[in-house]
Amino acid sequence: MKNSNERSTGIRLAVAVAATAATWCVSVAGAGAANPGDAPVSPTPPATAPVSPTPPTTAPTTPATTAPTAPTTPTPPPATDPAPTPPVPATPPPTPVPPTPPPPEVKKPEPARPFRSEQYNRAKGLGSYHRAHVNVGIISADGFNDMGVAETKTGFAAAVEGAYLGMPSLYGNYHGIEGGIYLRTGPGEVAVTMGFPMTLLNIGRGQPGSIRIGNSFGVAWGNIHSYAYAKPRVALVVIPDKLDIEVLAIWSPVAVSSDYLRKTVYRASAWWRLGAPKTARFVEVYAESFTRELDASDADILMKNLKRSNDSKGITVGVGMTF
Repeated sequence: MKNSNERSTGIRLAVAVAATAATWCVSVAGAGAANPGDAPVSPTPPATAPVSPTPPTTAPTTPATTAPTAPTTPTPPPATDPAPTPPVPATPPPTPVPPTPPPPEVKKPEPARPFRSEQYNRAKGLGSYHRAHVNVGIISADGFNDMGVAETKTGFAAAVEGAYLGMPSLYGNYHGIEGGIYLRTGPGEVAVTMGFPMTLLNIGRGQPGSIRIGNSFGVAWGNIHSYAYAKPRVALVVIPDKLDIEVLAIWSPVAVSSDYLRKTVYRASAWWRLGAPKTARFVEVYAESFTRELDASDADILMKNLKRSNDSKGITVGVGMTF
């Protein structure tokens, strides 16, 4: 096996040498066939010799080889004393800033309140506003003289009344005490009264149409007879804090009279305020109808010596003032 490999390698070397030799022979034969029998011609030199370039008059300067320079270290400037620092002025204390006021409170508009008369709500006495008053009037009355003959008499009447209603009830009304002195001529009568008034109902706040209803129960002592009575009254506001009217009645039946006398009184008053609204000073104009008559049988009249001369029936017109 080894011999066959050496034999094939030698064959390849021989073939390669033969191919190289053949190539060289062909190239030599081609050069002789181009000029057969001629000697080889040498090339003709040029007529003028080539001018050699003139060397430069100055020799080229060989660049000087310089050694690298070491980097220079910058010289620091001479130290100088720093300028003295000017003293720092003392900082003044900060100006106090006033506190920022809170923004104004925006109030919502309140709903319109109903009319309310302060004087009307404070008044706890008679009528719409007053607690006490005096009045005087002129009487025109029909009666009997001592002989029992009917006759018409003219006289006068006067009264002083006062009330204090300081105790409120469960319903916001008031009750208290009242008193009065009454004078009347034709025939002459003097009576002292004491009662216990109360307000029963208040409607309104003092605006036009406000109504106050009251009543009182009391007793009276007089030179003609003694009796118990009931006195209802109704007051109505016409112009707030200025004008109001009042209607009252006094009723005393025979059963509570000492001399069989029945008594009824009806009075209508108009009150006009004088001065500022907070005063209780009113001027009164009133008209009154009254009746006092004997209500007994003839037997009782004879037995008890009752007098017809105490009968009286008439009208009183007068003026008054409140306090």
